[in-house]
Amino acid sequence: MIARPGLTVAWLLATAVAVRLGTATPVGAQQDFPRQPQLFLERSYFAPFSPIGEGYVFEGEAAIHLFYHNRVDKLWTAEGGWQRVISLSFLPVVRMLDAASSPVRTPSFRIRPFYLQLLHAPRQDTARGSFRMHAISVGYTHYSNGQDGCTYEGYTRDTARDLCTVTDAALASRRRVNVRDGDFSTSYIPVRLDLRRGTLDPETFRVRTQHSLGVELQLHPIGMPIGGISRELATAYGQHQVNAWYEFEFASRLRTPGFARVSAMGKYRMPTPGGRDWWTATAEVANVWDGLEGLGVFARLRVGYDDYNIRFRERARPQVTAGVSWDARTIRYFNRR
Repeated sequence: MIARPGLTVAWLLATAVAVRLGTATPVGAQQDFPRQPQLFLERSYFAPFSPIGEGYVFEGEAAIHLFYHNRVDKLWTAEGGWQRVISLSFLPVVRMLDAASSPVRTPSFRIRPFYLQLLHAPRQDTARGSFRMHAISVGYTHYSNGQDGCTYEGYTRDTARDLCTVTDAALASRRRVNVRDGDFSTSYIPVRLDLRRGTLDPETFRVRTQHSLGVELQLHPIGMPIGGISRELATAYGQHQVNAWYEFEFASRLRTPGFARVSAMGKYRMPTPGGRDWWTATAEVANVWDGLEGLGVFARLRVGYDDYNIRFRERARPQVTAGVSWDARTIRYFNRR
Protein backbone atom coordinates (compact mmCIF):
# COMPACT_ATOMS: atom_id res chain seq x y z
CA MET A 1 0.00 0.00 0.00
CA ILE A 2 1.18 3.52 -0.78
CA ALA A 3 1.04 5.53 2.45
CA ARG A 4 -1.26 8.52 2.32
CA PRO A 5 -0.76 10.28 5.67
CA GLY A 6 -1.79 13.60 4.13
CA LEU A 7 -5.22 12.24 3.30
CA THR A 8 -5.77 11.00 6.84
CA VAL A 9 -4.66 14.37 8.26
CA ALA A 10 -6.97 16.21 5.83
CA TRP A 11 -9.87 14.03 6.84
CA LEU A 12 -9.28 14.63 10.54
CA LEU A 13 -8.99 18.38 9.93
CA ALA A 14 -12.29 18.39 8.02
CA THR A 15 -13.94 16.51 10.88
CA ALA A 16 -12.44 18.96 13.40
CA VAL A 17 -13.88 21.88 11.40
CA ALA A 18 -17.29 20.19 11.44
CA VAL A 19 -17.08 19.75 15.20
CA ARG A 20 -15.90 23.30 15.91
CA LEU A 21 -18.65 24.74 13.70
CA GLY A 22 -21.14 22.64 15.61
CA THR A 23 -20.09 23.25 19.23
CA ALA A 24 -21.31 25.81 21.69
CA THR A 25 -19.32 27.12 24.62
CA PRO A 26 -20.62 25.74 27.92
CA VAL A 27 -21.98 28.40 30.24
CA GLY A 28 -22.92 26.29 33.23
CA ALA A 29 -24.70 23.01 33.76
CA GLN A 30 -28.34 24.11 33.89
CA GLN A 31 -27.91 27.04 31.53
CA ASP A 32 -25.93 25.16 28.90
CA PHE A 33 -27.76 25.44 25.57
CA PRO A 34 -26.09 25.34 22.15
CA ARG A 35 -26.32 28.26 19.78
CA GLN A 36 -28.17 27.15 16.64
CA PRO A 37 -28.73 23.57 17.84
CA GLN A 38 -28.73 20.67 15.39
CA LEU A 39 -31.89 18.58 15.50
CA PHE A 40 -32.33 15.45 13.38
CA LEU A 41 -29.16 16.07 11.34
CA GLU A 42 -26.25 13.76 10.46
CA ARG A 43 -23.27 13.22 12.80
CA SER A 44 -19.58 13.13 11.95
CA TYR A 45 -17.64 9.91 12.54
CA PHE A 46 -14.19 8.46 11.91
CA ALA A 47 -13.68 4.71 11.96
CA PRO A 48 -10.10 3.39 11.56
CA PHE A 49 -9.60 -0.17 10.29
CA SER A 50 -13.18 -0.60 9.27
CA PRO A 51 -15.14 -2.51 8.23
CA ILE A 52 -12.97 -4.94 10.19
CA GLY A 53 -11.54 -7.67 7.99
CA GLU A 54 -12.50 -6.03 4.67
CA GLY A 55 -9.15 -4.45 3.75
CA TYR A 56 -10.17 -0.87 4.62
CA VAL A 57 -7.79 1.47 6.40
CA PHE A 58 -10.57 3.83 7.51
CA GLU A 59 -14.05 5.08 6.77
CA GLY A 60 -15.44 8.41 7.83
CA GLU A 61 -17.95 11.19 7.31
CA ALA A 62 -17.40 14.87 8.11
CA ALA A 63 -20.92 16.28 8.58
CA ILE A 64 -20.72 20.08 8.22
CA HIS A 65 -24.01 21.94 8.76
CA LEU A 66 -24.28 25.70 8.21
CA PHE A 67 -27.48 27.63 8.82
CA TYR A 68 -29.21 30.27 6.76
CA HIS A 69 -31.85 30.51 9.50
CA ASN A 70 -32.02 28.86 12.93
CA ARG A 71 -33.65 30.57 15.92
CA VAL A 72 -34.29 27.51 18.05
CA ASP A 73 -33.52 28.54 21.63
CA LYS A 74 -33.97 27.26 25.17
CA LEU A 75 -37.29 29.06 25.61
CA TRP A 76 -38.74 27.05 22.70
CA THR A 77 -38.06 23.80 24.61
CA ALA A 78 -40.74 24.80 27.13
CA GLU A 79 -43.02 27.24 25.29
CA GLY A 80 -43.13 25.12 22.13
CA GLY A 81 -44.64 26.20 18.81
CA TRP A 82 -43.29 26.05 15.27
CA GLN A 83 -39.72 26.90 14.30
CA ARG A 84 -38.30 27.11 10.79
CA VAL A 85 -34.70 25.97 10.27
CA ILE A 86 -32.96 26.32 6.89
CA SER A 87 -29.49 24.85 6.39
CA LEU A 88 -26.73 23.93 3.96
CA SER A 89 -24.78 20.70 4.51
CA PHE A 90 -21.57 19.20 3.13
CA LEU A 91 -21.46 15.47 3.87
CA PRO A 92 -18.40 13.79 2.27
CA VAL A 93 -17.89 10.09 3.01
CA VAL A 94 -14.50 8.49 2.31
CA ARG A 95 -13.12 4.96 2.51
CA MET A 96 -9.39 4.32 2.23
CA LEU A 97 -8.46 0.88 0.95
CA ASP A 98 -5.37 -1.16 1.71
CA ALA A 99 -4.47 -1.21 -2.00
CA ALA A 100 -1.32 -1.02 -4.11
CA SER A 101 -2.02 2.49 -5.37
CA SER A 102 -4.68 5.21 -5.41
CA PRO A 103 -6.40 3.61 -2.43
CA VAL A 104 -9.37 5.97 -2.17
CA ARG A 105 -11.86 4.31 -4.54
CA THR A 106 -14.19 6.04 -4.95
CA PRO A 107 -14.97 9.08 -2.75
CA SER A 108 -18.59 9.98 -1.95
CA PHE A 109 -19.69 13.61 -2.10
CA ARG A 110 -23.09 14.59 -0.76
CA ILE A 111 -23.93 18.28 -0.98
CA ARG A 112 -27.26 19.54 0.33
CA PRO A 113 -27.42 23.26 -0.55
CA PHE A 114 -30.96 23.65 0.76
CA TYR A 115 -32.78 21.86 3.58
CA LEU A 116 -35.94 23.15 5.26
CA GLN A 117 -36.97 21.73 8.63
CA LEU A 118 -40.30 22.66 10.20
CA LEU A 119 -39.86 21.84 13.88
CA HIS A 120 -42.75 21.67 16.30
CA ALA A 121 -43.00 21.13 20.05
CA PRO A 122 -46.19 21.45 22.08
CA ARG A 123 -46.40 23.90 24.97
CA GLN A 124 -45.26 21.45 27.61
CA ASP A 125 -44.85 21.41 31.36
CA THR A 126 -41.19 20.42 31.61
CA ALA A 127 -41.48 20.49 35.40
CA ARG A 128 -43.43 17.25 35.04
CA GLY A 129 -40.33 15.67 33.54
CA SER A 130 -41.20 14.92 29.92
CA PHE A 131 -40.98 16.49 26.46
CA ARG A 132 -42.01 15.92 22.83
CA MET A 133 -41.00 17.34 19.47
CA HIS A 134 -41.20 16.46 15.79
CA ALA A 135 -39.97 17.74 12.43
CA ILE A 136 -41.12 17.69 8.80
CA SER A 137 -38.25 18.29 6.35
CA VAL A 138 -37.68 18.68 2.61
CA GLY A 139 -34.63 19.69 0.56
CA TYR A 140 -32.38 19.09 -2.41
CA THR A 141 -29.26 16.87 -2.36
CA HIS A 142 -26.60 16.01 -4.93
CA TYR A 143 -24.70 12.74 -4.43
CA SER A 144 -21.81 11.66 -6.66
CA ASN A 145 -18.34 10.17 -6.62
CA GLY A 146 -16.52 12.63 -8.88
CA GLN A 147 -15.44 9.99 -11.41
CA ASP A 148 -15.82 9.93 -15.20
CA GLY A 149 -15.35 6.26 -16.11
CA CYS A 150 -18.09 3.93 -17.36
CA THR A 151 -20.41 2.16 -14.96
CA TYR A 152 -19.31 -1.33 -16.04
CA GLU A 153 -15.93 -2.88 -16.81
CA GLY A 154 -15.20 -3.56 -20.49
CA TYR A 155 -16.46 -0.16 -21.62
CA THR A 156 -14.62 3.08 -22.48
CA ARG A 157 -16.21 6.51 -22.49
CA ASP A 158 -16.28 8.39 -25.81
CA THR A 159 -15.68 11.91 -24.49
CA ALA A 160 -16.83 13.56 -27.73
CA ARG A 161 -20.31 12.00 -27.50
CA ASP A 162 -20.25 11.34 -23.74
CA LEU A 163 -21.23 7.72 -24.39
CA CYS A 164 -19.73 4.43 -23.20
CA THR A 165 -18.79 1.93 -25.91
CA VAL A 166 -17.75 -1.71 -25.60
CA THR A 167 -14.00 -2.28 -25.83
CA ASP A 168 -13.86 -5.78 -24.30
CA ALA A 169 -16.98 -7.78 -25.20
CA ALA A 170 -16.17 -10.71 -22.89
CA LEU A 171 -15.66 -8.46 -19.88
CA ALA A 172 -18.64 -6.25 -20.73
CA SER A 173 -20.93 -9.30 -20.89
CA ARG A 174 -20.16 -10.07 -17.23
CA ARG A 175 -21.73 -6.76 -16.14
CA ARG A 176 -19.15 -6.18 -13.42
CA VAL A 177 -19.35 -2.76 -11.83
CA ASN A 178 -16.32 -0.53 -12.39
CA VAL A 179 -15.41 0.31 -8.79
CA ARG A 180 -12.11 1.93 -9.80
CA ASP A 181 -13.35 5.03 -11.66
CA GLY A 182 -16.97 4.29 -12.58
CA ASP A 183 -19.22 7.34 -12.69
CA PHE A 184 -22.00 7.56 -10.11
CA SER A 185 -24.20 10.62 -9.92
CA THR A 186 -27.70 11.39 -8.69
CA SER A 187 -29.67 14.33 -7.35
CA TYR A 188 -32.70 13.79 -5.19
CA ILE A 189 -35.41 15.42 -3.08
CA PRO A 190 -35.48 14.11 0.51
CA VAL A 191 -38.86 14.24 2.30
CA ARG A 192 -38.53 13.31 5.95
CA LEU A 193 -40.52 12.97 9.18
CA ASP A 194 -38.90 12.76 12.65
CA LEU A 195 -40.51 12.18 16.04
CA ARG A 196 -38.91 12.45 19.49
CA ARG A 197 -40.11 12.13 23.07
CA GLY A 198 -38.22 11.78 26.31
CA THR A 199 -37.94 12.32 30.04
CA LEU A 200 -36.10 14.98 32.08
CA ASP A 201 -34.36 15.08 35.42
CA PRO A 202 -36.85 16.89 37.73
CA GLU A 203 -34.14 19.07 39.31
CA THR A 204 -31.73 19.98 36.50
CA PHE A 205 -34.06 19.53 33.51
CA ARG A 206 -31.30 17.56 31.84
CA VAL A 207 -32.46 14.95 29.34
CA ARG A 208 -32.66 11.59 31.09
CA THR A 209 -33.94 9.40 28.24
CA GLN A 210 -35.20 10.03 24.73
CA HIS A 211 -36.67 7.94 21.90
CA SER A 212 -36.30 9.15 18.31
CA LEU A 213 -37.68 7.58 15.15
CA GLY A 214 -37.98 8.73 11.58
CA VAL A 215 -38.66 7.87 7.98
CA GLU A 216 -37.34 9.48 4.80
CA LEU A 217 -38.41 9.14 1.17
CA GLN A 218 -35.75 10.06 -1.38
CA LEU A 219 -37.18 10.97 -4.79
CA HIS A 220 -34.59 10.53 -7.60
CA PRO A 221 -36.13 11.86 -10.86
CA ILE A 222 -34.46 10.54 -14.03
CA GLY A 223 -32.28 13.25 -15.56
CA MET A 224 -32.95 15.79 -12.80
CA PRO A 225 -30.93 18.99 -13.46
CA ILE A 226 -27.42 19.14 -12.00
CA GLY A 227 -26.28 15.53 -11.95
CA GLY A 228 -29.58 13.64 -11.83
CA ILE A 229 -29.55 9.85 -12.03
CA SER A 230 -29.42 8.32 -15.53
CA ARG A 231 -31.83 5.62 -16.68
CA GLU A 232 -28.93 3.13 -16.82
CA LEU A 233 -27.95 3.79 -13.20
CA ALA A 234 -31.56 3.67 -12.05
CA THR A 235 -31.96 0.25 -13.71
CA ALA A 236 -28.74 -1.02 -12.13
CA TYR A 237 -29.20 0.38 -8.62
CA GLY A 238 -32.89 1.11 -8.24
CA GLN A 239 -34.35 4.60 -8.33
CA HIS A 240 -36.21 5.96 -5.32
CA GLN A 241 -35.16 5.08 -1.76
CA VAL A 242 -36.83 4.72 1.64
CA ASN A 243 -34.87 5.02 4.91
CA ALA A 244 -36.19 4.36 8.42
CA TRP A 245 -34.44 4.54 11.82
CA TYR A 246 -34.89 4.38 15.56
CA GLU A 247 -32.67 5.61 18.43
CA PHE A 248 -32.85 5.23 22.19
CA GLU A 249 -30.56 7.45 24.29
CA PHE A 250 -30.17 7.46 28.04
CA ALA A 251 -27.89 9.03 30.65
CA SER A 252 -24.71 6.97 30.78
CA ARG A 253 -23.79 5.15 33.97
CA LEU A 254 -20.08 5.60 33.33
CA ARG A 255 -18.00 7.73 35.70
CA THR A 256 -17.81 10.64 33.25
CA PRO A 257 -21.26 12.18 32.53
CA GLY A 258 -22.62 11.50 29.07
CA PHE A 259 -25.16 9.56 27.08
CA ALA A 260 -25.34 6.03 25.74
CA ARG A 261 -27.19 5.31 22.50
CA VAL A 262 -28.65 2.22 20.84
CA SER A 263 -29.88 2.67 17.28
CA ALA A 264 -30.96 0.83 14.14
CA MET A 265 -31.46 1.92 10.52
CA GLY A 266 -32.79 0.27 7.39
CA LYS A 267 -32.52 1.40 3.75
CA TYR A 268 -34.49 0.06 0.78
CA ARG A 269 -33.88 0.99 -2.86
CA MET A 270 -36.96 0.61 -5.06
CA PRO A 271 -36.41 -1.02 -8.48
CA THR A 272 -37.37 0.45 -11.85
CA PRO A 273 -39.25 -1.75 -14.38
CA GLY A 274 -36.78 -4.42 -15.44
CA GLY A 275 -34.33 -3.34 -12.74
CA ARG A 276 -33.46 -4.61 -9.30
CA ASP A 277 -33.75 -3.53 -5.70
CA TRP A 278 -31.35 -3.71 -2.72
CA TRP A 279 -31.43 -3.19 1.00
CA THR A 280 -29.05 -2.63 3.87
CA ALA A 281 -29.50 -2.47 7.64
CA THR A 282 -27.30 -1.30 10.51
CA ALA A 283 -27.35 -1.60 14.30
CA GLU A 284 -25.17 0.62 16.48
CA VAL A 285 -24.18 1.21 20.10
CA ALA A 286 -22.41 4.40 21.19
CA ASN A 287 -21.37 6.43 24.21
CA VAL A 288 -20.98 10.22 24.12
CA TRP A 289 -19.27 12.33 26.82
CA ASP A 290 -20.70 15.73 27.83
CA GLY A 291 -17.35 17.31 28.67
CA LEU A 292 -15.60 16.42 25.38
CA GLU A 293 -17.59 18.59 22.94
CA GLY A 294 -19.81 15.68 21.89
CA LEU A 295 -16.96 13.22 21.34
CA GLY A 296 -17.99 9.59 21.65
CA VAL A 297 -17.14 6.05 20.61
CA PHE A 298 -19.33 3.66 18.63
CA ALA A 299 -19.52 0.16 17.17
CA ARG A 300 -21.74 -0.60 14.18
CA LEU A 301 -22.90 -3.82 12.52
CA ARG A 302 -24.05 -3.70 8.89
CA VAL A 303 -25.82 -6.45 6.92
CA GLY A 304 -27.23 -6.63 3.40
CA TYR A 305 -25.84 -4.76 0.40
CA ASP A 306 -23.23 -2.03 0.47
CA ASP A 307 -24.59 1.55 0.37
CA TYR A 308 -21.48 3.37 -0.85
CA ASN A 309 -22.11 5.04 -4.27
CA ILE A 310 -20.86 2.79 -7.11
CA ARG A 311 -20.67 -0.24 -4.79
CA PHE A 312 -24.44 -0.31 -4.21
CA ARG A 313 -24.85 -3.70 -5.89
CA GLU A 314 -22.21 -5.52 -3.86
CA ARG A 315 -23.71 -8.02 -1.43
CA ALA A 316 -21.57 -7.76 1.68
CA ARG A 317 -21.14 -10.21 4.48
CA PRO A 318 -21.95 -8.84 7.96
CA GLN A 319 -19.43 -6.08 8.69
CA VAL A 320 -18.32 -4.46 11.95
CA THR A 321 -17.23 -0.81 12.05
CA ALA A 322 -15.83 0.90 15.15
CA GLY A 323 -14.46 4.36 15.84
CA VAL A 324 -15.23 7.81 17.20
CA SER A 325 -18.19 10.10 16.55
CA TRP A 326 -19.29 13.63 17.41
CA ASP A 327 -22.72 14.81 18.57
CA ALA A 328 -22.49 18.53 17.80
CA ARG A 329 -24.88 21.17 19.17
CA THR A 330 -27.20 18.63 20.76
CA ILE A 331 -29.98 19.74 23.11
CA ARG A 332 -29.31 18.14 26.51
CA TYR A 333 -31.00 20.67 28.82
CA PHE A 334 -34.53 22.10 28.69
CA ASN A 335 -35.99 25.32 29.99
CA ARG A 336 -38.20 25.20 33.07
CA ARG A 337 -41.76 26.46 32.74
